[in-house]
Amino acid sequence: MTARILLLAENFPPINGGASRLFWEVSRRCPPGSMTVLTSWTVKERDSTSCDPHVLRWSRSATEGAFGSTFHTWPFGQALRELREIARLHRIDRILAGRTLLEGWLALAVRVLDGIPYDCFTHGEEINTISNGESAGLLTSRRYRYMTRLVLRGAERIVANSDFTATVLREQWSIDARRIRLLRPGVDSRFFTPAPAGDSPPFPQWRGRHVVLTAGRLQARKGYDVLIRAIASLRGAVPDVLLAIAGAGEEEQRLRALVRELDIAAHVSFAGAVSEEVLRACYRHCDVFVLANRQIGCDVEGFGMVLLEAQACGVPVIAGRSGGSPETLIDGVTGLVVDCTAPEGLAAALTSLLGDPARRLAMGEAARRLVEERFDWESVMAGAGWLFDEAAAARR
Repeated sequence: MTARILLLAENFPPINGGASRLFWEVSRRCPPGSMTVLTSWTVKERDSTSCDPHVLRWSRSATEGAFGSTFHTWPFGQALRELREIARLHRIDRILAGRTLLEGWLALAVRVLDGIPYDCFTHGEEINTISNGESAGLLTSRRYRYMTRLVLRGAERIVANSDFTATVLREQWSIDARRIRLLRPGVDSRFFTPAPAGDSPPFPQWRGRHVVLTAGRLQARKGYDVLIRAIASLRGAVPDVLLAIAGAGEEEQRLRALVRELDIAAHVSFAGAVSEEVLRACYRHCDVFVLANRQIGCDVEGFGMVLLEAQACGVPVIAGRSGGSPETLIDGVTGLVVDCTAPEGLAAALTSLLGDPARRLAMGEAARRLVEERFDWESVMAGAGWLFDEAAAARR
């Protein structure tokens, strides 16, 4: 029996990012009429999902009250009231919470009040409790750890986005493996493809350069500062190197200051937040894609969908040896896994790839095959029928 499901996710189009894309793919591949999406209010009035009858949005006041930059554990009454009313009107059997906090906290409240069971997605960074000594990450807060424990205990099933995340659930939270479901993110291999013949780079300044691309939210754990220092150290060996950074975030000003300090403005370009079409063009025309992730405090990369998108475009990748990102590639075949806590190893890996076009070509071709065989959304979701087909538990 197919349950009537409510997907509760703040990260959903038009918001960009890996989690947003994951939930969009899940929602559009569910059995017809089985899923309703409840997501945050958006200022983008022409957002294509605004006219989709299965996508509902919290009121602006509820979204701002519940999903502020530092969300409040209580009160979150308006968001909860709207959630309960939608669950009642749509006769919801099960809730899929997009993450532990805040979506899982709201789902837990609905289970207590109305008896509707819920499953909870986990992404790695928001459940990791083991710090490397720095004060960073959601779970440096005792209050958030307590809330997370309650959410995980109350969920019927917990969806992990990687083997790394599943290990965190078992070893740090003592979650029975039978309650954990693995659902690695995928990629649309029909959209993210190698460049067609005659295609031009997205930016004129890329012509004639060895382009190293990185993309994503500008956060400390993604290692942009280490990558910038690596570029500074290899510009002698690769004089025409250009680092292109696509994305926006809280680290931008600090990164720009670092570029000025190292006097490498001619070798670094900040593209800002770009559309999916521009990002695809960036993947297609770079020589190497890098996600230089490392752990900062409790904050860690749970997977790294940008690594899949780049490989789908036939580009070799370099990933940090941290979290779940090594699971996105075959080390030495489609890319390289490197310790990105310091720039030296990353600089050596980049110099090696940039100086060997035949190796880059072979890696890019292998990367495309890997995505088609293992990470295309069609194959990923083919094994995820349990999200929709298992009947909801009896209500209390």
